[in-house]
Amino acid sequence: MSNFLAIATVTATLSKFLQGEVGLVVPGARVTTLRPDGTEGVIPDPQVNIYAYQVTPNGALRNADLATRRADGSLLQRPQAALDIYYLLSFYGNEARLEPQRMLGSIVQTLHARPLLTRRMIQETIEDPNFSFLSDSDLTEQIEKVRFTPIILNLEELSKLWSVFFQVRYTISVVYQASVVLIESDETPRKSLPVRDRNLYILPFRQPVIEQIQSSIMEEREGEFVPRQPLEFGANQPILPNSILKILGRQLQGRGQEIAMLSGGENQERLGEETLVRLGDTEVEPTQINAREIEVVLTDFSADALRGGLQGIQVVQPLMMGTPPIRHSGLESNVAAIVLRPTMKMNIEEDEVNITDQRDRNGITYYTGTITLKDFVPPIDEEQRVLLLLNEFQSTATATARGYQFKAPRRNGIPENDSQESTDEITFEFQDVAAGTYLVRVQVDGAESLLSFGTEPTQPDNPQYIQPRVTLP
Repeated sequence: MSNFLAIATVTATLSKFLQGEVGLVVPGARVTTLRPDGTEGVIPDPQVNIYAYQVTPNGALRNADLATRRADGSLLQRPQAALDIYYLLSFYGNEARLEPQRMLGSIVQTLHARPLLTRRMIQETIEDPNFSFLSDSDLTEQIEKVRFTPIILNLEELSKLWSVFFQVRYTISVVYQASVVLIESDETPRKSLPVRDRNLYILPFRQPVIEQIQSSIMEEREGEFVPRQPLEFGANQPILPNSILKILGRQLQGRGQEIAMLSGGENQERLGEETLVRLGDTEVEPTQINAREIEVVLTDFSADALRGGLQGIQVVQPLMMGTPPIRHSGLESNVAAIVLRPTMKMNIEEDEVNITDQRDRNGITYYTGTITLKDFVPPIDEEQRVLLLLNEFQSTATATARGYQFKAPRRNGIPENDSQESTDEITFEFQDVAAGTYLVRVQVDGAESLLSFGTEPTQPDNPQYIQPRVTLP
């Protein structure tokens, strides 16, 4: 590669190379590298002017150095800029003696026959005292040689090019492209140690696919919802933090346990990790697994993994590879969505309801106060949207039941100066709720807690939602 002096070195080498050619055709002719300028004399001195008017990225090699850095930001290899340089060659001289055209013909002939800048030509330029400012150039170390190619410009393009030079009269000219110039950074990359062992793994691509998720059918037992025994699963059953999920799909049992490894020309087998189920950032081993079904217990996940509302679940099949073998990402299924419903304490005590105000209107008493709900599972995060839902409990459907909803306090009741990010207890404020008995639910990010279904002792033949509930006197 070459350093930042590469562009100037190419221009200087080209001018030195062409100087020897035009001097043979028109004695006394010289090559310059100046900005085109107007010639006021009647007969200008014979001259060829080389002007680099444009530099563009090379389309073939501009991304050849990717990637230049590792994941941690350290340098993997030196970044390089691949450039093309566009030169405008202008010819001046006695038009009566056709000096500009003679020099043009000589240069076209020369660059067609010898379009490359050789390392010897570049080295001679660097060592030339007239170009002492290029002594630090290392263009000779560039692997790719610089090639000059004529560029065809029609009259309109040529006129636009010359129009950028203010008050400069046009003279016969030609355009050449110099490609490619590679400019490399001075940064020093960190070399890795040499590879000691090479491992080749051959594994068929069998991506697991989740088609359906079923949940265990829950039943209430001693004020809690637990999976029915023996286990039964349904596609539309509510999912609670203690539910058991059955994942249905294809190729769910990974082949990471036995992977073929070619090392030293011999086939070997190594034990890989079991197929895992991922929820949030936590992965657990399923309780049962085959190619079509997986069963996993949600209580096996950490408390941080469970979150009320919509969550994504995946089947992952990591692989053990390397010397010594370490875990690598293997195959991952599509992400399936589940809605995790929160649970809370089913019995609301009298001291958990606080009446702060009441007023009568049209013979009905309306209450304002607070109600505290406890034992949320999973705990409620400070940023989750939580609503309190109150529905009037009626033993008979004699009138339209009242219904209310109230938002949880800011940060779901967690104090501003408290470092904790979740809570299992929220105190809701309610306002203007008519006297009566109400069924109590919470909605966490759209997922509602369950109500207990049963019968009242006074009406054993009338099954309905009965708990949790609160009575406002």
